[in-house]
Amino acid sequence: MLGTTIVENLDMIAGLYTSSIFFFALSCLLQQKLSDKYAGEIIFRPSSCGPHYITLSRKVYGGLYAHKDILELGKDHKDIKNLFRLGNMLKIREGTFEDLDEVMDRYVGLLVSHLKAMLSYRKFRKGSKEEVDELLRIEKAEFPTRMLYCFSISHENLGK
Repeated sequence: MLGTTIVENLDMIAGLYTSSIFFFALSCLLQQKLSDKYAGEIIFRPSSCGPHYITLSRKVYGGLYAHKDILELGKDHKDIKNLFRLGNMLKIREGTFEDLDEVMDRYVGLLVSHLKAMLSYRKFRKGSKEEVDELLRIEKAEFPTRMLYCFSISHENLGK
């Protein structure tokens, strides 16, 4: 289903995380986990930016994935166990969220609905910029009087 979260068990760190929607893995394993999922599926995972971040990884479509780092605010630096707990507040750009459920509702839900609308739009074309440009050139050669345009995923700026 579009936009659902992959849930993983965290028995290895029992009791430390208050939420079980994390997946501990390297990026290549993450992509393997999402490879057979629908566009819009997400996973929350620890970030390579450090212990005060988590990463939201989202399947865009096909083999394309977008990653967004989320800053965890309000973590106590003195107790090592607190590094395995979510911060009191989560921050994505200018937006702040109280927990992962709020991130799912207010941030991910909006992203997934826009992604779904774009992927189903009749003018959407899959492929890199060069491939989409070539499709437009071919179509323009067939119909020279038409004003042609299309939408595509920016492979260079995924998740921005």
